[in-house]
Amino acid sequence: MVEDRFGAPVNPVVNRTVSTISTTQSRIMIEDPDRVGFLVVNLSVNDLYIMIDQNVSATRGIKAGPNGGSVSVVWFEDFEICAWEWFALASGVASSVLVIEYLSGR
Repeated sequence: MVEDRFGAPVNPVVNRTVSTISTTQSRIMIEDPDRVGFLVVNLSVNDLYIMIDQNVSATRGIKAGPNGGSVSVVWFEDFEICAWEWFALASGVASSVLVIEYLSGR
């Protein structure tokens, strides 16, 4: 069903870049034109903010609340932003995160 939707096999990759986020901006996903979607789940007790550039902050980012808050992006709804480089910032150090990237053609 997924292959029919995207026209190619799609495989999930877990925490390819990071598994924890700190209080300084860090890259959570590299730019990848094969990425057709992703899911970011905040596993920590801290707030998590994600954004498409390094200027992510508590006032400039998409918030994923503590203990399971999430952000998901998929190509057919959000277009090319799912393939861009993404950054994150947490309100506390060593904040665990689950990043699942859905990559086509691998």
